[in-house]
Amino acid sequence: MTTEQLLEKINLCADKLIHLGGADYEADKKIDLKDAIKTGNIARDFGIEEWDWPQGVGLYGLLRLQDYYGDDRFLSFYEDWYRKNLEIGLPSSNINTTAPFLPLVSLLDRLSDKERLEKLCVERADWLMKDLPKTTDNGFQHVTSAIGDRNGVTLHDGELWMDTLFMAVLFLQKMGNRYQKSEWQQE
Repeated sequence: MTTEQLLEKINLCADKLIHLGGADYEADKKIDLKDAIKTGNIARDFGIEEWDWPQGVGLYGLLRLQDYYGDDRFLSFYEDWYRKNLEIGLPSSNINTTAPFLPLVSLLDRLSDKERLEKLCVERADWLMKDLPKTTDNGFQHVTSAIGDRNGVTLHDGELWMDTLFMAVLFLQKMGNRYQKSEWQQE
């Protein structure tokens, strides 16, 4: 496959992602928690509108593609996405809902609501350091959004999950670099 062919496929995926729309959020309220965990079928994961980990991964992928092209081709999408989520209110603070902050910290200087968004990033970094439940070894305990309740949390008591590196640690590192805060960098 040539680079041009690969980029064509990547751009099709990016276009599909930004036009994905919402998910069936009511379905999350009806699914049994054990079934959801067993199957991994959580409705909110299948839309781009929610502020959670799958969307954060998608937003980061778009950012990397935009960086590859060296332009701001998705900037208006980001402006709308972050604005709409702030209008409806952010979900509970947890490891997974930290994922959308990773692309945000890289976009801060290009977004129109920089001061408000920057304040949110600093608050989330502080929350990770001071308020996130920690394991007995002082690791980032894996806390997720409650299924069927975006404002609730599910505590995975004493559990460290590998995806925390992407969901929260990369963001905290970027924030530490941006603000020269060694405690964030070292964490």
